Amino acid sequence: MTMISLKFSVITIVFVYLNSCCLSYVPPRIEMKRLSTVPLISSWSNNSEFLYNYNSAFMPSINDSDAVALLVRVQNLRNDSKSIYDVGPSKLALTRSLDKTYLNYTYITRDDILIDNDREFQSIGVEDPRIVLYNNTYYL
Repeated sequence: MTMISLKFSVITIVFVYLNSCCLSYVPPRIEMKRLSTVPLISSWSNNSEFLYNYNSAFMPSINDSDAVALLVRVQNLRNDSKSIYDVGPSKLALTRSLDKTYLNYTYITRDDILIDNDREFQSIGVEDPRIVLYNNTYYL
């Protein structure tokens, strides 16, 4: 066997071994069940004074196992809007659960806004909230 054919054989064996390891991986099966077909927060269900309510971040309370809060991106139409797409800047609002099913939340008003667009660097609004719990502190 020449040196070149030996190197080729070793490379082929390593390649086949690595591919067989990758091909044998089976990801875990996760099944989810939707609790409700009705959105948790919406203007038409009378949960918010804002027309658009997007992508909540779920935050279980650290001190009370029955309490949950949602951080919600909210948005209204501009004053001079000509279509449903003429929206103003997004803001982040906080709402709290009213029951242990986590399907009822407090009504969202302007008083619930945590991050507004009242500063120049926030003038175009915010995007969807991402929350991380680390050492009993939530980070946004």
